[in-house]
Amino acid sequence: MRRSAMQRIDGICRLYQIDKEGAYKQGKFILDSYRYLSWKTVRDAQYVKEDLMSYCSSDMDQAMVYLLTFATDERRDFFESRIDVLFSSHMMGAMIDSAAAWVRDYPDNGKLYYDIICQSYLYRNGMKEADILDILNMERSTYYKRRKEAVTVFGVAIHDVIRNHKAELDENRREAGMHPQEAVEELPFY
Repeated sequence: MRRSAMQRIDGICRLYQIDKEGAYKQGKFILDSYRYLSWKTVRDAQYVKEDLMSYCSSDMDQAMVYLLTFATDERRDFFESRIDVLFSSHMMGAMIDSAAAWVRDYPDNGKLYYDIICQSYLYRNGMKEADILDILNMERSTYYKRRKEAVTVFGVAIHDVIRNHKAELDENRREAGMHPQEAVEELPFY
């Protein structure tokens, strides 16, 4: 007998010891937040860069030298805390991207689930439902059923990504006191 997609998802939830409804809710919450997180991270990175350059120098290297050498501890701490927030946001975005790739590689409907997630949640300008249905050549009821499956698989994926990156996350927390020059060099300036 052929197993349905939801039965296979039930099985993977049992394998990872995750509540299926909890995986769906977690996945939905994270996906609903993704566009805002991306927009905010890029915007905040630009603000930090502009503040550094206006406060210290129009050359980023000179601004960092000034900040490290001459700025008050309070000013340096202020920039370090802003940079730390950027790193946390960037890390979350990278984990979401990894989970989306995990979904794409999922053996049962993974490519379809990935397309649904990207078009519904991850693309910069979210697509309208009618456009998604047209692109996927899908009926509305089938789309909603597959989207729920896709979001649930994403919820399992994000759980797996977080579990696999726990050691890396712990290491990043220990390195939170990293030198501001190192932190700014890693910012995704556009």
